[in-house]
Amino acid sequence: MLYIKILGMLLVVAASYGIGKTIGVYQNRRVEDIYELLAFVRMANGHLAYSASEITEIIREGSDKAGGRIGDWLAGLALQFRTEEYASSFEQIWTGSIGCLMEHSYLTDAQIGAVKELGKWLCYMDVDMQIRNLKLWEHNMQAEYEEQKDRARRINKVSRSLGLLGGIFLIILIG
Repeated sequence: MLYIKILGMLLVVAASYGIGKTIGVYQNRRVEDIYELLAFVRMANGHLAYSASEITEIIREGSDKAGGRIGDWLAGLALQFRTEEYASSFEQIWTGSIGCLMEHSYLTDAQIGAVKELGKWLCYMDVDMQIRNLKLWEHNMQAEYEEQKDRARRINKVSRSLGLLGGIFLIILIG
């Protein structure tokens, strides 16, 4: 009977720690998504500045460069641009794909809103203005990336510690 109690206590501690670890993983995935967005924007900036590629081609190449969940979203977006070519405007296709981004990424609502705004003005300006706006967007998202990276590190520590302490507290409470 004592062995079953000890095993139960260990399982409670392990489960509590696991919950804390899961919360930390969620935060790390958000940081990864922001990094992938930054990789895409940097690549788009370079293509606009030096090769004057079409935005749909930049998005297709960006899906390979960004990788991960953001790359998958960009690949779906590029496919929509190929299939709906002139049926919808760039902004309509971009805005329509935001639901997919919300569903499959770990970005916050504010970050999703920033991505949505990026698509609204991306094709409606001359190349110089697009480059300036992309650099501004990149600067803002870089600050967000640094903030989220620091936040994720802190949340990882706190959530694991609280999970472990919560498990020990439950053992004391039960035992």
